[in-house]
Amino acid sequence: METDTEDVTRLPVLEEEMVVERRPVSRGNVRVHQGVETREQRLAVPVEHDEVTVERISADSFDAGAEEDPDVLVIPVMEEQLVVTKRQVVKEYVRIRKTRLTEQREVRDTVRRTVVEVEDQTDGAVR
Repeated sequence: METDTEDVTRLPVLEEEMVVERRPVSRGNVRVHQGVETREQRLAVPVEHDEVTVERISADSFDAGAEEDPDVLVIPVMEEQLVVTKRQVVKEYVRIRKTRLTEQREVRDTVRRTVVEVEDQTDGAVR
């Protein structure tokens, strides 16, 4: 029994493919500082006070029945004093959001692949 022995050679055909991986890279930080600023504030506030006016009245115009002791007259003199207090009032809030966005980016690179060319140098023995 005779068997045909073939000589088989395997030739790998290779092709590169691009593989894109993503990795997070720090782009920096955002710092939010909160501080206190001082400024002078002026308010115009009306205040009242009493003033005493002394008049000389002739004896015939004076009503003696109004006062018991004509030598002493007590008149309370009043004034308003300003009392300043401070209170914190919320004027606004600051809302800070961090949003993750996805965008499409095109990646370009050159890839290689194996190209197999068969050149028949026989008399048609290659199939």
